[in-house]
Amino acid sequence: GEETEHTFFVMSGAGFDALVMNDTNEEIKAKFGWVAYVQSGMKHMLGRSHPVRISVDGGEPRILPMRSVLVANCGRLQGGIRLADMTDVHDGKLEVIVASPRDLVEWGLLMAKVTRRTILGSPRIELPVIRHLVGSEVVLEFPEGAQPVEVDGDPAPSAYRISARVLPAAVEVAVHPEVL
Repeated sequence: GEETEHTFFVMSGAGFDALVMNDTNEEIKAKFGWVAYVQSGMKHMLGRSHPVRISVDGGEPRILPMRSVLVANCGRLQGGIRLADMTDVHDGKLEVIVASPRDLVEWGLLMAKVTRRTILGSPRIELPVIRHLVGSEVVLEFPEGAQPVEVDGDPAPSAYRISARVLPAAVEVAVHPEVL
């Protein structure tokens, strides 16, 4: 297949989150912002898991079930929502977040964990419906077939394989002296 390269700053993902972002009504999104994703998310909420083969920093691959897999450079999203809690934009690490809720109860558990982290900070609560792995280089493979992909919230071509790595010091930020 054809190989494409994309640069992301916050996060890239495959599976459910990409399906939702690719299927969100642009008019509703323009008027109501992130609320538009809720409508699309409800439509795709129930579905089956797919295996993802994950290798971090060249280590032994792990196969996990997933509805959605995210590779995050930092954890904070619009509205202050915190998905990742093991990395930030300065540490040279990526966090892989594998979500595999199968029913409404497991979706509720997942949302409760994200809500608690967003409000109270990041205590380590392990749930089988959401796994976290950390490293500088990540390879994701989808043995059952190509998955929809998003890069910083924008649609990207579907993929059988995603490789992500940190580009150290890739962004220069100019700050007004008064801010410091």
